[in-house]
Amino acid sequence: MNRNAGSVRYQSLLAVVVIVSLFTLPSAQAQVYTTWGWRYDGDAASVYRSRVELDSLLNLHRWWLMGDSLGQRLDLEGVSLMHANLAGAMLEDANLKAVTLTYADLMRSDLRVADLTGANLIMTVLDSAHMTQSLLTDVVFEPRSLPDIPSIAQAFGLKQMRYDTNPTALTQLREAFSELGFKQ
Repeated sequence: MNRNAGSVRYQSLLAVVVIVSLFTLPSAQAQVYTTWGWRYDGDAASVYRSRVELDSLLNLHRWWLMGDSLGQRLDLEGVSLMHANLAGAMLEDANLKAVTLTYADLMRSDLRVADLTGANLIMTVLDSAHMTQSLLTDVVFEPRSLPDIPSIAQAFGLKQMRYDTNPTALTQLREAFSELGFKQ
């Protein structure tokens, strides 16, 4: 297969994913947000991308998790997702290294086995987020709310989590572990 054929195949696949996303996502997620975007700092021009593009990548990841050959693992390393609404998102086993999730909503999200090394979780909503076996080394942990405590207790890199300005969430996490009988 030559390069042009691969590019055409990718563009066709992306178009199908976008169309399918519009019909398979809940209406709140299917909206095109004109005032919100995300960016990948690795882009030459740090291009802002649309919510539709993000939803397409999330759908490809969901297909990958189900073993579909058209799916692909979510790789958002270095992406800025400030203020993103990812409530209930399936982010299991995603590459979220160095992602900025400041003020993002991850309520009820599935972050099991996700690599969040170096991520920024300042003012992030984590209510009921599942983080079993997530990698949390060097995460700036200052969320607005804590994730599911028994699941984050099974995460890796907890001792290497840190704070920049507010230690409250780490203190609350330590106290919650203690109340549930988890040992250091």
